[in-house]
Amino acid sequence: MPGLHAATRAKVNALNLRYAQCLKHPDLTITERSAVSRFLRDFHKSLTPAATFLGLE
Repeated sequence: MPGLHAATRAKVNALNLRYAQCLKHPDLTITERSAVSRFLRDFHKSLTPAATFLGLE
């Protein structure tokens, strides 16, 4: 699982957002939105090799 800065993760949780919602949410800074975008991209890359095993394909 890729990392996400604790403060960014805490803000996302406090706002009760899904990670996909963070990409355009006005209460997050551009830096926070970028960090979430990178987290989602890296998470997707890490799941790709196990997609069949996890039943995602």
